[in-house]
Amino acid sequence: MLYQYDYIHEINEKYQLHTHLVNIRNYIPAVCTLILELFNPQIPH
Repeated sequence: MLYQYDYIHEINEKYQLHTHLVNIRNYIPAVCTLILELFNPQIPH
């Protein structure tokens, strides 16, 4: 029973890590745009 709980817990941790990485990947374009705007303020919106 304890083994099964550890297995489910491990799967849950990997899933949470994967979700976290997907969120980071979704933020990368916004962060790049923000950095470009900071270095190039003359870019029209």
